[in-house]
Amino acid sequence: MRIFVNHILLFLIILPSSIWAQEKTIQNLGTSYREEANAASLYQACSEQAWKESMSEVAILFMALSRAESIHAETYRKLLERAGQVVEKVNPALLTGNTLQNLKMSSNTERNIMGRRYPFYISDAKSEGQNDASKAMRWAMETEKKHFILLNKVLSLIESGNTKSLPKIYWVCPKCGNVYDVAKPESMCSLCGTSSSKFIKFVK
Repeated sequence: MRIFVNHILLFLIILPSSIWAQEKTIQNLGTSYREEANAASLYQACSEQAWKESMSEVAILFMALSRAESIHAETYRKLLERAGQVVEKVNPALLTGNTLQNLKMSSNTERNIMGRRYPFYISDAKSEGQNDASKAMRWAMETEKKHFILLNKVLSLIESGNTKSLPKIYWVCPKCGNVYDVAKPESMCSLCGTSSSKFIKFVK
């Protein structure tokens, strides 16, 4: 009986370090998955609205952002399932305005996510020894910073009437979701090192 009890106690001592220590990270991954999946659907709706307004340059931007957010959501889903979690499908309620309103709304959302959420989530993952989660969230945070810059760039050009200078091509890294708005991207992704030959192209 004493040996049996000792085995139970040993199991209870070991268990927190392998499972319970992931509690915050799993919760944060779940929240991030839902928000990224929702953002992917929202940006797709914003893209459709931009097409309706004959703003093709903005439409392809939102298409690229939607794909990037989908990549983040898929990465989080895989990490959650690897941790034994059941991941339910996200069915977001989509509310969009006109394209100018959508650009402003998206810019504000990206600023909040990159500054108020991810730094804390990354810190939690590091403290719990969840290196894959920490890396995925860092890639996502850096990508959200790019999103914020791209959205504000397009918004500024539209508000100044300089629409001829709007980017007409975007590239998305299929591994980390990094986004480029140049005619020819660098040879490999600056975040994850993926070859640019694998980048997903979005063009007007």
